[in-house]
Amino acid sequence: MQPQTFPVLYQNDTFAVDYTKLYNSSNKFREMIQPFIDNGADLQKLQLRIIYTKFTTRNVTNFLKMIQNIKNDVHSNELAEICELAKLFQVGNLYEKSLTFVRNKIDPNFAILNDFNEFNGEKYLEIEMVQEIN
Repeated sequence: MQPQTFPVLYQNDTFAVDYTKLYNSSNKFREMIQPFIDNGADLQKLQLRIIYTKFTTRNVTNFLKMIQNIKNDVHSNELAEICELAKLFQVGNLYEKSLTFVRNKIDPNFAILNDFNEFNGEKYLEIEMVQEIN
């Protein structure tokens, strides 16, 4: 059964994200969750952890709001990090919009140096079982 929200963990925070909007907007999440769907896993027992810890919690919060079309309060100087989050999650349209804005308004030479390529063994996102609290 498809959950209405999907927990996304970043550092010590947990965000309840609209599953459908996360699935539809993020190519990376869709790629990661597909094996669980194919194996008939109970998606309500899973969560997504952002392992890469170089973001601010504020920007993670606003990024997750943006992909759900929820009002947010991103400042222009935060869009470079939003762009990086969009690249990590492979949200193409948000990545392109934020990249264009940053290059046109803030830094014409802006580039994201980390391509979030996991082929080198580095992990940035992980699907895991929800931890039960006793």
